[in-house]
Amino acid sequence: NIDLSGRVALVTGASSGLGSQFAKTLAKAGAGVVLAGRRVERLKALPASTIMLGLAISLLQIAALAYRWVRVNQFAGGGLSLKSALHCTFASQLISQGLPASIGGDALRLWWLTRLAIPLPRAVLSILLDRIAGFFALIVLCCVSVALLAGLLIHTDHIVGTAVAIGTI
Repeated sequence: NIDLSGRVALVTGASSGLGSQFAKTLAKAGAGVVLAGRRVERLKALPASTIMLGLAISLLQIAALAYRWVRVNQFAGGGLSLKSALHCTFASQLISQGLPASIGGDALRLWWLTRLAIPLPRAVLSILLDRIAGFFALIVLCCVSVALLAGLLIHTDHIVGTAVAIGTI
């Protein structure tokens, strides 16, 4: 038996299939589960607390991205405030949803910095350094996640839970 009380899991593809089964398995183990999926009608039955938790996580992510950008911009010699970075990060996340990859968001961030009288070379450098920092953070997150998942799989005796977990890797 696995006790995941006090832990929160984000499950993508939760409206059907393996994602749905994995979400149920995590919930039975006591974890708080945040669900994401494409079939809105299936997700409408979710409690409001689950939706609010997802919104809070999204806002926390945007705040973390803005803070990282401020720190990288300071390293590159720019003078970006946290308030300005938050405004720009919200806008760039919105634009990045409609354009391929994150080109639109990066273009907006470049424009934003030059509008604040940060020289173009420093603006480009801060965006490139922010991308590199994000890439390394993603590598660390993946390594930690794989290690935690491996530990979870080693300590479980539920074949169904193991099969569902392996199917989502």
